[in-house]
Amino acid sequence: MPHPPEGSRARREALGTQDDLRRGAYVLFEPAGGPEIVAFATGSEVHITLEAARRLREEGLGVRVVAVPSWEIFGEQDPTIAAPCLPPR
Repeated sequence: MPHPPEGSRARREALGTQDDLRRGAYVLFEPAGGPEIVAFATGSEVHITLEAARRLREEGLGVRVVAVPSWEIFGEQDPTIAAPCLPPR
């Protein structure tokens, strides 16, 4: 079976699970070796941010992409729940 085009896979991934949506944000892309930068994206920005992360990876820069369906819900989360989305300390 052929693979879907990259863009459609990114759109499907951007939907997240019900648990992801309840948290308000979730890691959509994690670079090998961990992130040097964390980029947050909402709605139509998600696809653009994923493409930017892939291009920066080619330049040797690791970018974690976090999809944020709801800034309000994400902002209300306990720090232990929000921590995986935030920059490493």
